[in-house]
Amino acid sequence: MEIDRTSFPHHLLGVLNAISESHFVSIDLEFSGICAKPPKSRKHTLEERYQETKEAAEKFQILQVGITCVQQDYHDETYVLRPYNFNISPLLDDQLDQWGLERNFAFQSGACQFLLSHGFKMDLPFTKGVPYLSRDETKLAKQLAYAKLDKASIADIVLKDNEVQAIAFMGNVREAISQWKKNEMRGRLYITSTVGQKYFNSDEPASISNFEKRLVHQLVRAEFPDLNTISRPDRILVVPLDAEREANHRRMRKKNIKKDIDHRVGFRWVVEALVGGNLERLDPIYLAQSAAGYSEFVDLRGIKDRLYHANDILKRKPRVLVGHNMFTDLVYFYQAFIGELPDTADEFQKAIHKLFPIIVDTKYIATHNCGDISPFSSLEQIEEKVRLQRLPDIQIHQDHTKYVQGTDSFHEAGYDSLLTANIMIRLSAKLESEGKYIEETVLSEDEWFEAPEDLTGGVALNVDDGPSPEKESLHGFTADLNPANSTFSALNSLAPPFRPQNASGTEKTSKKGDTGKLKGKAASRFAMATKFDQLRIEEEAELSSDSSLTQAQTTHPVDEWGNHPDDGSPSQAWDFNEPAQPHEGPYALPEAEKKAPMVVMPQFGSDFWRVYGNKLRVFGTEEGILELTG
Repeated sequence: MEIDRTSFPHHLLGVLNAISESHFVSIDLEFSGICAKPPKSRKHTLEERYQETKEAAEKFQILQVGITCVQQDYHDETYVLRPYNFNISPLLDDQLDQWGLERNFAFQSGACQFLLSHGFKMDLPFTKGVPYLSRDETKLAKQLAYAKLDKASIADIVLKDNEVQAIAFMGNVREAISQWKKNEMRGRLYITSTVGQKYFNSDEPASISNFEKRLVHQLVRAEFPDLNTISRPDRILVVPLDAEREANHRRMRKKNIKKDIDHRVGFRWVVEALVGGNLERLDPIYLAQSAAGYSEFVDLRGIKDRLYHANDILKRKPRVLVGHNMFTDLVYFYQAFIGELPDTADEFQKAIHKLFPIIVDTKYIATHNCGDISPFSSLEQIEEKVRLQRLPDIQIHQDHTKYVQGTDSFHEAGYDSLLTANIMIRLSAKLESEGKYIEETVLSEDEWFEAPEDLTGGVALNVDDGPSPEKESLHGFTADLNPANSTFSALNSLAPPFRPQNASGTEKTSKKGDTGKLKGKAASRFAMATKFDQLRIEEEAELSSDSSLTQAQTTHPVDEWGNHPDDGSPSQAWDFNEPAQPHEGPYALPEAEKKAPMVVMPQFGSDFWRVYGNKLRVFGTEEGILELTG
């Protein structure tokens, strides 16, 4: 689904609800530039790579964001995907400019050429892009607006001796005000360029320049603290100071400023949903717009209820964020939507882990003990292989059919986020079914050193010509590529990984009878709960609400954080190094709900995600991996 500046308020509530109902959310970004690395004489450290990426993120701009919300129907063994594509505007509107908020950004010629070669329209971020304010920019905008309201940010004009007319004008204004006060301030005093004339029902045209207005405000503020000035387009009104009225007026103005800023938060509402932030300041009236941008009659109570429901879920249940080669994406993401980047790589990993307790990098999945998917694989190459799998079953929601038209849209952020979701689901299911995730593949020194970083998501140059047209093996899995035998339509000589929801026109047959025990090849080596278990507990709570499953309830209850409330022990929910028994004890699913291999992806809470979760692949560095430990 393409969402632009005009349709954003109309679709925002639907996006927030899709995020709140998601099993995980995949993300992809496109930039106006990336760090230009000098020729390699040695491998960089993670700290060096972070510093150069940080410098680039502070300079360049995010032009496009793609997210895919993945909803898992565990009972029907289906994944329904909702891809969204947003062009992001780097511009600030006139009101923010008047308050003094500025945003500087740059474009890199190589990055622009790359995007243009893939059909990216460089005008869209400026003409139709969704605006945004980061958290830091929101705070700064409020400070600047409040300072201007309180006149604290207005510097006094110092007149020079040779500015005779201005000095004479100030003297006339001072005299007019003093005389008006002697006359007990009868009537109203209007100050214009002709100074000090009292207007009641005068038809005489009035005028005053902005420079003269500043002089009047400055004079009254400094010399007549018992008076107040009110600016009009063509004059200044001088009135007695009413402290109570001024306080009420200031409170109302600040309230309106907050609302104006909230309406300018824009795309960051989506970011707040992803990080489980507070959506309570999102004005339901802002959402009451048509896709064409016009105000429309809506059920405000219904909007408030849906917004409250989404906000409640998002605050209680953290989103699992998935990306491909996401180290650079996360650095840019933080700088653009959160604020100033931390000084060191360690501080950054702690900050990003606090925002996203669970992150999965599909680049790490694809380069950790993955056989024929080598470290040289780009997003397209990896997805090209996993799209041959028929399981797990993936469908595109019926309202999100932009990418089911039979053509690839590589390097459009929405499409790439869709490919990332496909890799996440199918590759994780495949690897778990084979138990190939215990030992890390040790790359040679040359492989670590030469593996491309794939910062732009571009296609690697050393791509083989591919398999024979009839069969291809993917980690021991044989996929039939004969179109006559395939249930998928052709797409660039490969089977597309997605189909529209209920596209077959036939009633979906439940695969619940196809149950089987999960392979025990990768036996559990852990015992305590983690953030993955927290998600799993909530999922199992939903399953156990089925009356047919009540007999499988455990006698060892845990609370929502994975603790045993009776033993009084402190929470260990965030420790990845502690053991867990995801297939037995309090975390076990009822036997009837265990799935056959590859029917569903590994559940969050299983050993699989203790191997693959919260690790970012960073090729070309000595460490090779950035672990998010908080």
